[in-house]
Amino acid sequence: MVWEATAARFYMVGEGNKTHEDCSDGFNMYSSPSLDSKSWKLEGQVLKNEDIRLAAPPPFNDPVKYPFYRMERPKVSSAEYKGYFHTGSFLL
Repeated sequence: MVWEATAARFYMVGEGNKTHEDCSDGFNMYSSPSLDSKSWKLEGQVLKNEDIRLAAPPPFNDPVKYPFYRMERPKVSSAEYKGYFHTGSFLL
């Protein structure tokens, strides 16, 4: 979670909808002027699962055979606004 003083808002990244069994469809950005759980607004999707391509060894680098990745635990560094997350291949 990041506080942006010029916008007077908190920003948070979270997992999107679970699709393809346990795989998230991507990561979404949310914002709120307070930490109240009812005031969070979806700003939009910031990273789609289908945009992820890893330098994985065969056969896991085949996008037809393994089209989705397990994307979990997104985090944002407030110092430079860099995103971090855990990912792994998903076996169909």
